[in-house]
Amino acid sequence: MFRTTTRRVLDSYRKNKDDLRALLLGIYPEFVYKAVDKIRKGQIPIFVFHSVDAKFLEFQLRHLTENNYRTIKADELHDIITGKREAADNTVVLTFDDGRGSLWSVAYPLLKKYCLSAISFIVPFYIKENPGYHPNLEDVWNGRADPSEIDEREFKAPLCTWDEIRKMHESGVIDFQSHTSYHHSVFVSGRLIDFVNPSLQTSYLSSTLNPVIRENGEDVFLETLGWGQPIYQWEPSMSASTRYIEDENLSRACIKFVDNHGGMNFFRQAGWRQRLKVHMVDVARRNGRAERFQAVAERAREIHGDLVESKRIIEQKLDKLVKHLCYPWYSGSALALQMSKEAGYCSNYWGILGREAVNRVGGDPYHIARINDDYIVCLPGKGRTKLYEALISKVRRVVEGRLSNSTRN
Repeated sequence: MFRTTTRRVLDSYRKNKDDLRALLLGIYPEFVYKAVDKIRKGQIPIFVFHSVDAKFLEFQLRHLTENNYRTIKADELHDIITGKREAADNTVVLTFDDGRGSLWSVAYPLLKKYCLSAISFIVPFYIKENPGYHPNLEDVWNGRADPSEIDEREFKAPLCTWDEIRKMHESGVIDFQSHTSYHHSVFVSGRLIDFVNPSLQTSYLSSTLNPVIRENGEDVFLETLGWGQPIYQWEPSMSASTRYIEDENLSRACIKFVDNHGGMNFFRQAGWRQRLKVHMVDVARRNGRAERFQAVAERAREIHGDLVESKRIIEQKLDKLVKHLCYPWYSGSALALQMSKEAGYCSNYWGILGREAVNRVGGDPYHIARINDDYIVCLPGKGRTKLYEALISKVRRVVEGRLSNSTRN
């Protein structure tokens, strides 16, 4: 229990540390901290969402429309940043990461209602070709669905389907771009962190741990890992300049040991972690360890292939050109940036970049900064929310379990 609680605390800190740091150091744009007449000329705030709550999202979008804010898509933002066109006053950008189910069930109907647009960065590997559409707010408004169906969407189907994405794309309301192929993490050293067990979350929707695993010398991307799979020190794939390739025979031995000793029930036994470590050491002593680090050129090819494949699949599914990339967990690197250029992307989206939290005309399109959606209601205009009120609202939504964007995914 202590280990699980500690991990959750660390995950929470990791997800929100950039936001806390930016607030404390005064890095956010001035409209976050105080009432001003308008956004500074030449500045374009970009807001990031993940899962969204209907009540709060409508409050945010109403604030935008009542104060004449204009939303733009990725190509137009690129043209403004690179000086090819001028930015209109009150221009902002709304971005939704991952293509979560609430993008269809909540965000899409509300964006249409308020005549706004957005960009969504999606992960094609996890999107399914399930026919038909889940209910959304329009169905609720027209009496065809119960509100509970909207609330339960992401529990039953965490991500949008290709049919839903195609319909949103064809409407022109949402501009779909790349969030890499797999949104995965990689091992960066042989330091053992833990083993896959019921308390260890291995999903990019809930933590930075979504590892690629080796099987028969090939990478596999599994939504469910075997109980007992060793987990080594990891980092988001796009931020890692080196990658540790684990010994897959050792991984199989650990998984088999758990399976032979009760499966999931093994983890109810006292001292299970130590028993598994002892077994792992014993197998390694007898068989040696077939482990290695990737060469830089191999790592570069791997990143390049990921970015090319994501671009190709989205373009094929939606019959559109994909030119913009968002880094999972806001974590990229010089190597990933270079590979994105070679793969045909003309811009890269991150989170807060050092002391930069807002974008300016004439800036670098490969370093586009974004801030949490919580601060949309702090934008200048009628009904502006003060910073302390926005933070109290965020805490209240955390307690109520409907926080729209506490995750850095």
